[in-house]
Parts: sequence; structure tokens; C-alpha cells
Amino acid sequence: MNIYKSSLTQTFKLLVLGALIGLTASCKEDSQRSTDYTNPIEAAYFEDYDSPAYKWGYINTQGEKILEAKWDALKEMQPTLTAANYKGRWGYINSDGNAKIDYVYKQATRFADQRAFVQDFNNQWLLIDEQGAVIDSTGFSQVHTFERGLCVVDKLGLKGVIDKNGREILPIRYNSINILRDNKFIVKQGSQYTLLQSGTPLTSKGYDRLYTPCDGLIRFKQAQRYGYLDLNGIEMSAPRYTKATNFVSEVAAMKDGKGFHLIDKRLEIIKSIEADNIKSAGAGKWKFKRNGKWGLLNGQGEIILEPRYDLMNRYNSDRIAVALGDRWGYCDENGEEVIPLKFPLVWDFSDGRARFIDDRGVGFIDKEGVMVISDNFIEVRDFSNGMARFQSYRR
Repeated sequence: MNIYKSSLTQTFKLLVLGALIGLTASCKEDSQRSTDYTNPIEAAYFEDYDSPAYKWGYINTQGEKILEAKWDALKEMQPTLTAANYKGRWGYINSDGNAKIDYVYKQATRFADQRAFVQDFNNQWLLIDEQGAVIDSTGFSQVHTFERGLCVVDKLGLKGVIDKNGREILPIRYNSINILRDNKFIVKQGSQYTLLQSGTPLTSKGYDRLYTPCDGLIRFKQAQRYGYLDLNGIEMSAPRYTKATNFVSEVAAMKDGKGFHLIDKRLEIIKSIEADNIKSAGAGKWKFKRNGKWGLLNGQGEIILEPRYDLMNRYNSDRIAVALGDRWGYCDENGEEVIPLKFPLVWDFSDGRARFIDDRGVGFIDKEGVMVISDNFIEVRDFSNGMARFQSYRR
């Protein structure tokens, strides 16, 4: 969950507690264990494994059950293969629910760039392709998801990078790695961050922090002050800001000795803002806090919503979730409250739907606030590729 956790109501807490008690009471008797163990690690794993009483399946954006709930766990639906856990073992299914890579693994990551990692019951991580063929048997202790054909891997607490064939691109010696474009990386070694290209430093010095690039600039922190680098490691400004954000739609927010300001990519002030805090709200807008309440600015720093809400998330699908007290609703792109504050808890929109919680369970509303999927789920996740994972009260 995200910031919305803070607004859970007593009703929802009781709902969750009741569901958990029911699951705990039934999981032992409903647990389905295989006795076909290949080694002591697998035997020990299943000795402690309890299959959930309420299984996972998928619904479409109309709330129809596309795949009946029969899996112990599912990951977000992918266009090709999706990781699924059946009776304690992970494999991969297609969008029809058919197993394409057998349920034989202890863990499985999602496919990206036609690659995924699986862990067998010898605790060995294997790099596989979409046919399930093993490309490399690794000695890594932890793995991540591929991005741009590369993957961060861990061994003994240190990180490196491999390509889709398992070849080492960066040696395993860094404390953290962020993969960028054009074979560039932000790495942390010891307490210092550096920008690399093909393993060669682009910055002449280390920084206390380098952040993920946005709009072609990298925010950095040095001696409790912030500045910006370009993607070649050249400083665009000295570290002079006491606060600063990433650039979004070619605008950033910063604070100096005179207060908060919105700045352009030339680092010139667009407008000074009377505020206690400013953060990106997405969609080219900014949320600002004044006297404990949040409001909205456009990209030129003009107020489109005076501060009035206790909590405010970010725009998604032209809607932004807002809260007063313990009730949530949504504003539109003009800052107008278009969905009343009546929900104990809500999430951002995804595929034109947003999750909500009431005293019955979890459901979905559309952009007008109409309930389009009823609130009869124990748990349901956001939509991805037109499908969402669910656990239902009804078996």
C-alpha cells in the first residue's frame, strides 16, 4: 500500500481481522501438501507451508471472473507469461490460465525482456527464457527484474549487473545500482554515489545521493544541499538548495533561503510560492502544503485548488485522491471535487478503475464514482492488461 494506509478505519480493521481469523482457522485442514519431495529443503518448506483457504483468480474490468480462483498466489497479469503459485509451487501461466512452465519452483519473478529468474528447491536461482529453458545457473543470493535487457543481481550483500545471457556487465561490488539508458548506471559504493557509463565514471567526485533522472536531469545531494547534473555528469548548479524535487514536465520545485520556488530547466525561478512544502502531483501539476492542508498548483505556479485537504496523492487518469479526516474522494484535473469524500480507503486509478474499501470489502469505481465492480472481495489488486487478481468471500 501507499500513503493511504494511514486512513484505515476501525470498520476495515475489524473486517480484516475477521477474515484473518477465518483463514487461520481453516488453513491447516485445507492445506494441500505434496509428498513428492526431491530434497530435505523442499520437505522442510512444505512442512511449514499452509495453502490459503481462499484462492486467487482474475477478474476483467467488468468484474467478471475470467480465471476462477484456484491458485495459492498470483502475480500481476503479463502480456506473455504470468507467475502463479499452485499448491505451494511456482510456475507460469498464459492469459487463459494454462500452465506453460510447470509448477516446480520455490520462487519466481515476473518476465521482462523475455527473461525471468526462478529459484529451485536447492535454493539456486536460475535464469530462464519464455520456454522455461535454463540460460544460466547462478550463484546469486537475490535477483531483480530485467529492465532494458539488464538485471541487478545480489551476492553476499553486494550488487552487480548481468545481461540477458547471464554475462557480467558490472562486477558485484556495489551497494546499490540504478540502471539508466545508454549503458549508464547510478551506483553506490561505500557511502558515495557515482554516475557510470560502461563501467567508467562520468562524475569526477562522489555524491551523498544521486536520484533517478527525470526530464534529462539528475538531482543530487551533497553536504545537505541539492543541485542538478545532466546525463553526462556535468553539474548544472552548485548544491545550494535546502530542498529540491525531480523535474516533471520541465519544472521542478526547490527551497532556498527565501522560500519555495518553481524553477525551469535553466534553473531560473518561474514563481515563488508561499508554502510549507511542495511535491509533484503528476500530470504537470504540483501539490503544496500550507497551514497543514494540501492544495494544487499548475505548472506556472498558479493556484487551481486552495489548500483544504489533509492528504493528497498523485494524479492518475485525470483524477487525484484526496482526504479529509478518515474519508477519501477524488478531484479532477481542474481541482474540482468530482467524487465525494465517502470512502474509508481508496487507491489510484488504473485501467479506468480505482479500488475502494467499505464495510463490505474491496470493490472498484469508475471515474465518475459509480461502483462498477461490487465490494465482495477479501482482496483485489489493481488492473494490469485488463485483468486484476482477486480473493473472493465466495468460494
